[in-house]
Amino acid sequence: MCDVFSRSFSLDLLRGKSLLFMGDSIMRNIYKDLVYLLSREFNPRSELVPKKYMCAKGEDSFAGDRLIDRSNMTAGRRYREVRDWYLEKEDLQLSFKFITRREAQEHLPQDSVIEAACFFAGASTATSGRT
Repeated sequence: MCDVFSRSFSLDLLRGKSLLFMGDSIMRNIYKDLVYLLSREFNPRSELVPKKYMCAKGEDSFAGDRLIDRSNMTAGRRYREVRDWYLEKEDLQLSFKFITRREAQEHLPQDSVIEAACFFAGASTATSGRT
């Protein structure tokens, strides 16, 4: 994400906002990517997230976020993981809730899933080529 979005551009765009990322491991990686991009303390040179962090799940903290809830399981239909990251200076909150495919089909309106995919695709296209 660091090659498409700059930290300052992203902070200007997201200041005062609260975003909830709901999905599977791919959505968790998008959440982690954005947290890492915005975290000056853990990523002072605005680098890409190291692979070892993208492969991890259920860790107590990632780049200053905190684990709110997790199941004892590491996989399966009952796996739970809820994370939260808050940047006080910018009044910016990013949250992540792992949901299984079955949970998404049962509880989320189909439009929500499509809107989330379009948001990221649209944001990526709209900012490409700009610094």
